[in-house]
Amino acid sequence: MWRYVTKKSSEKEMEEEKAFACAGEKVTRSSREKKQYSEGLRAEIAKYAALNGNGRAVKKYASQLGFAVPESTVRNVKRQYLKELKHGNQSPSNVTTLRKCKTGRPPILGSSLDSTVQKYLTML
Repeated sequence: MWRYVTKKSSEKEMEEEKAFACAGEKVTRSSREKKQYSEGLRAEIAKYAALNGNGRAVKKYASQLGFAVPESTVRNVKRQYLKELKHGNQSPSNVTTLRKCKTGRPPILGSSLDSTVQKYLTML
């Protein structure tokens, strides 16, 4: 179905984060580890948020996954989902995956020339 990948190492930290999520407390950036959601889970969260709102999606998936899901994550996947529906001319049932957006600056030289330069530099 769906899965998530976490970079937490200790069980104690995971238990603390579950307690924060269940208590409804905000988790600060320094104490929260970055989660990587699968493409299927991203699409599922986005569909639910589009139908029921961001707040309800945060609460539902926080209880299902056992840790706090940031509202910004829900907001961003919902935006990506709606964009996919608009530009892809697809029905909501056809969108089953949402890929993670590329971040950072685009290569100055273009993708093909940049990859050639990177290969050359690694050979040195």
